[in-house]
Amino acid sequence: MKKFNKIIIVFLLIFLAQSCSDNDRDLYDGTPVINFNNGVSSKVLVLSTQTAPYNDIKIKYGTVRPTQGSNTVTLLVDKTKSTAVEGVDFQILSATDELADGETNGEFTVRVFKSPAVQVGKTVVFNLKSSSIPNAVFNQAYTLSIGLTCPASSFPGLFTVNNILFGSYDVEIVAGTTQNTIILKDYIEAGFDITLNYDPTAGTVSLPATPQPTGYVNGANGMILMKAAVDGSKGTIDFCNRKMNLRLSYGTPTGATYTSGGATSYADVFTGY
Repeated sequence: MKKFNKIIIVFLLIFLAQSCSDNDRDLYDGTPVINFNNGVSSKVLVLSTQTAPYNDIKIKYGTVRPTQGSNTVTLLVDKTKSTAVEGVDFQILSATDELADGETNGEFTVRVFKSPAVQVGKTVVFNLKSSSIPNAVFNQAYTLSIGLTCPASSFPGLFTVNNILFGSYDVEIVAGTTQNTIILKDYIEAGFDITLNYDPTAGTVSLPATPQPTGYVNGANGMILMKAAVDGSKGTIDFCNRKMNLRLSYGTPTGATYTSGGATSYADVFTGY
């Protein structure tokens, strides 16, 4: 049995704060302003074995209130902050987009090419511009990370894990029974496997929404459960180098979350061998 050290059980009270809700937008009566309204960063990984020479992704933007008349919005590349080169690493399929009267959302398509993609990765920073719609004072830079990844089939095998609560030990990782999943065999205790979800395009990994039993019983608190990181963060998975940084939290059957060193979300680090 692995030793479970230095934990303190706490119950978390989660307060949800919402900004710029639909109601707030309806009440806003100022000038429409453009911004990247669906996140300000993303990552695209080109698969080394894919036959398609490129991947297309969407970059979304919008306005705080409906526009008036016909408006042209342009997607610009900030070359001073970008390491990827337009026309070599990527291409904006149409650098302009039209927002018709009453519209609040638009998007651009960016094509990322396979041949120049590298594992180390490159970034490109985008900005917005319109002659008829002012820019907002927020969400004005969008960062796209571009990289190369290997097939997920190259990842399973034996790993050394540095588990924040249970120490360092060896673990076997196998392919899951459903698409885009892997399984940590006997992760904490024998007979208790942990299933993970991964996104092969974004290179992220996370636990499912439903907590999973680890097999370790911590006294009166009962079975320790492994669950998605309560801070909302996702881990990273590198199929080529067989490395994984898994973000997670540990909890109890009653919904409480364990803390260690004041933290409620941790990173378990896996290195293949």
